[in-house]
Amino acid sequence: MAALAETRDLGSHLPLPDSVQRLGCIGDSITYGQGVAPDQTLAMHVARLANMAYPDHLVWVDNLGQSSGNLWHSWVPFTRLLETVRYDAAIFSICQNDAQIFEGNTVRYDGEVLETWFKDGALAPVVRRTLGDITQSAAQRGLCVILDFYT
Repeated sequence: MAALAETRDLGSHLPLPDSVQRLGCIGDSITYGQGVAPDQTLAMHVARLANMAYPDHLVWVDNLGQSSGNLWHSWVPFTRLLETVRYDAAIFSICQNDAQIFEGNTVRYDGEVLETWFKDGALAPVVRRTLGDITQSAAQRGLCVILDFYT
């Protein structure tokens, strides 16, 4: 198994041979690993697991999490990155409060936050369009996208 390095501070433009599978972890501060040791980020856990599961292949995982990010802070820069960097897969980690950011400067963690994601929520149409864009972009690029929704 290959030794892997923390990728929070490495540019995602690090050239990799085509034989290396490249995966992007995108999302908010939980994805980024705010307040945890570099080897405890989501990207590093995924890299270790993927490289143990596929010992004959190298899987490189870019940590593209954004501290204080939300659904749009994460997805829009990733779509720009897809224009120049080849990704085979992406894990998009979304918290229930990641659609709340535009409604104020505070984050609520009560049950009302989930209403944003449903058909009656104020931002629900924008969330649906963004999820549709994720689906369409993934299909166009042959990109496997895993959406990890957590509360």
